[in-house]
Amino acid sequence: MTQETTETRKYLPPIHTSPETAYIIEDYPYGFVLRCKMRIWIESNKRGQRILQQTTDPRKSFEYWNKPKASTYSDIHVLYLDGEGHVQRDAASAHQSIEDLAAFEVRAKDALGDVERKTLTTIQKVAAIYRAHFTKNEPSKIEATPPIRIV
Repeated sequence: MTQETTETRKYLPPIHTSPETAYIIEDYPYGFVLRCKMRIWIESNKRGQRILQQTTDPRKSFEYWNKPKASTYSDIHVLYLDGEGHVQRDAASAHQSIEDLAAFEVRAKDALGDVERKTLTTIQKVAAIYRAHFTKNEPSKIEATPPIRIV
């Protein structure tokens, strides 16, 4: 497997937010032999954002969409095409370091909408507060307590 660089990524604009506006892959594998369509979009709600993927059933004579499969939530999700043209995801969360969040902002600048930019600013502030708190309260030496022996 080759190491992917940021230059090979083509971030998708933040317009794929519902099944109607989803990014469509026309020729996606369905099992070992069949081919179908797949649509991918980003769902946003009070928990954050997650990626949903949904395929058609090629065994039907009409276009029938299967149940969508959802990823786990993160504060921000974006979609991009890798060097081979496959859709991938990138995410940012308040649990990441300040440096990781800054790198994400540079990487995904074209894929961030107004809501995502506001959320990113907020989680960068939270990450800075966490860092300040934990570096201030970090003990210089942790003293180990001897184990308790029960006789």
